[in-house]
Amino acid sequence: MGEFQIPFSMPRVVDKATDLIRKVGEAITNRKCFSSVLRSSKEERLRRRRMWGFGGRYYWGRKVSSEKADGIVVVFAWMSSEEKHLMKYVDLYSSVGWNSLVCHSQFLNMFFPEKATILAVDILNELVEVLKIRHCPIVFASFSGGAKACMYKILQIINGSSEAHNMDDYQLVRECISGYIYDSSPVDFTSDLGVRFLLHPTVLKVSHPPRFASWVANGIASGLDSLFLSRFESQRAEYWQTLYSTINMQVPYLILCSENDDLAPFQVISNFFQRLKDLGGDVKLLKWSDSPHVGHLRHHPIDYKAAITEILGKAVATYRCKSSRQVEDEKLGIEGAKDEITDPFSESRKAATTSTSFQGFALAPSDSLSSSSTEYYVGKDMDTIADERKGGYIHLPSRPSINAHGLLSQILFDVCVPKNVEDWDIRLNSKNALSTGTGKHVPFNPIKCIRRSSPWQVKESRKSVERAHGNSSRVESSTMKILVTGASGFLGGRLCDALFRQGYSVRVLVRTTSDISSLSPDIEIFHGDITNYASLLAACSSCTIVFHLAALVEPWLPDPSKFFNVNVGGLKNVLAAVKETRTVEKLLYTSSFFALGPTDGGVADENQVHHEKYFCTEYEKSKVAADKIAVQAASEGVPIVLLYPGVIYGPGKVTAGNVVARMLVERFSGRLPGYIGYGSDKFSFSHVEDVVEGHISAMKKGQVGSRYLLTGENASFNHVFDMAAAITDTKKPVFSIPLWVIEVYGWLSVLFSRITGKLPLISPPTVHVLRQRWEYSCDKATSELDYRPRRLKEGLAEVLLWLKNSNLIKY
Repeated sequence: MGEFQIPFSMPRVVDKATDLIRKVGEAITNRKCFSSVLRSSKEERLRRRRMWGFGGRYYWGRKVSSEKADGIVVVFAWMSSEEKHLMKYVDLYSSVGWNSLVCHSQFLNMFFPEKATILAVDILNELVEVLKIRHCPIVFASFSGGAKACMYKILQIINGSSEAHNMDDYQLVRECISGYIYDSSPVDFTSDLGVRFLLHPTVLKVSHPPRFASWVANGIASGLDSLFLSRFESQRAEYWQTLYSTINMQVPYLILCSENDDLAPFQVISNFFQRLKDLGGDVKLLKWSDSPHVGHLRHHPIDYKAAITEILGKAVATYRCKSSRQVEDEKLGIEGAKDEITDPFSESRKAATTSTSFQGFALAPSDSLSSSSTEYYVGKDMDTIADERKGGYIHLPSRPSINAHGLLSQILFDVCVPKNVEDWDIRLNSKNALSTGTGKHVPFNPIKCIRRSSPWQVKESRKSVERAHGNSSRVESSTMKILVTGASGFLGGRLCDALFRQGYSVRVLVRTTSDISSLSPDIEIFHGDITNYASLLAACSSCTIVFHLAALVEPWLPDPSKFFNVNVGGLKNVLAAVKETRTVEKLLYTSSFFALGPTDGGVADENQVHHEKYFCTEYEKSKVAADKIAVQAASEGVPIVLLYPGVIYGPGKVTAGNVVARMLVERFSGRLPGYIGYGSDKFSFSHVEDVVEGHISAMKKGQVGSRYLLTGENASFNHVFDMAAAITDTKKPVFSIPLWVIEVYGWLSVLFSRITGKLPLISPPTVHVLRQRWEYSCDKATSELDYRPRRLKEGLAEVLLWLKNSNLIKY
């Protein structure tokens, strides 16, 4: 990914013309057919053009007879990489006896995974042809964005989580995978930067695209970010979970990175390293302080070659252990696991510790080969790691922030619909089925073996080793098991972390595609969906407390029934599961202030009932219906407590769920120069940590059947912008964007959506919300739950400082 180049430029035209003249001269000298030369040049042009189309291309960098080669390194090259640069790596692998298959992916694969799948299938078919002749170890080497552009799709196919033909043949590839090399990788450019990764300073420096192309990319980046927002969100979870799932193969990893790499930040990669270690992986990190993106071999050839030699030698040992175990199983008549998910062979772990390569690797944080030490913090939010020495935060991968056009699309609705019910991106599964991978259970792997006959019971049991924090309280609270739905969201992840630190045994129900990187490895994972009653009931088993935070929140959907299927149907399933599970003593349902309705200029409390004369959005309508069901359940004796947070904000993931932080990023980057409307809107702002404390206090002190508003200071978004300007000593916005302009744009977007089938950038209901006031009082929670929300100025100062320390804004 590191060297994006414009495919058609004058230097390339000159090079192609020169190459054609040379070939013609050679043809005349050698009496070749002139037409065949032209045809050859035409084929070359088509071959190179396909590289820039959807999918990409591949070729063998080195391919000798399998008897003479130790194995195959599949190279997932960085975008726009040239063959002359890649030959240095091909020659390196060849020097230790390995063949190499080079994959050039198109950068558009990161936007269109279905195109990456096409290239992935081609690569797999090529490998299968070779492996059918002779089995040999395979090592995947990913550079920069190569993992996102193709490699993870190969992993999904061989793990059975992506549909494909010839699955039996592809399992042969899976059995031969014996190691992974990550060079300036893995990263997720589309989720972290959106389309604007094309304008990253490092990309511009390396590629030198024409100024006109940069200008065009800068102009359309915002709109494309909005267009691909939902795609980025779903891809992000799929991508990282797929990479983490490779731990089942029980093979060694080598990660090569630099502290000076601004395109692949060290903290992102070290976080991935730490995560693999937490899952029990055999991982080695080699870090430099001065080499640039994908420039480690050029700047540190000796250390680089030594590390590659070691990992390839270790891969051979791992492969031999796998093969010997297969032979033993065949002799004993043990068939491959047909009814259970299996893990690779435990002997590879033994080989990893006895092999002469990577001697003494103890999986300790200090094992990275660098002159300086790096501190890792286990069990904390994977998106923000507290630097306890500096008292600040380090920014890790986040979902794409969106600028002016994005704000006029997704953000405006999110301004009014805070993601206080997390796992907000729940989607309905048309097939109603969950896919699982394959592997064979061994004690080394932390993931428990399960039966395929019950696919919804996909359960991951993390390490039972207790973390340093919260050990004293864990003894007292270990007997209380708590289930949390919506745990992958901004609020849900923080709640799980707080509960775990206080010593509770936490279990979460998440979909297989959910991003659970922010959760502690010790948290128990159940895969399922609140719309699937069987998976929900299984997750509730033996739980004492249930926190229901999951919901579907979207600005607009062509089929509004989906809101009711998830938000209303999901709640009904939770209530039924709680009734059927006799161990549950209390259910805490996180609703939305929308369920109480607009306040018409006053300040409302929990006693307000929605007038139901009209609804600004279908989401609001579904939450009102769900609220009625929850209140009715309370009257029937269900031990439920209803919670209504305000607009949640705070340090953390800069996503649609963290509306305030995202808007501040847009404001201070200059992409949102004006106010939204004229300040007549009013919302109640809640700091995420205050809301988490409110939830835990409601669990301990909340009266069954009661409703509590977990809100904070009431203010308009214009006031938020003014307060942010005062805190940072910067200028206030100088103009406002009229709501009627935004509404007209919304109608056009909906019309366009009806034609194209894509969700609109903005819909008129979002403007209807901005025309209302949503002011609430949290006096009841303050009195009964000891809820103490911080002042908005205090919370904003914390968010602004965190954004500045994370290099997301400057002031």
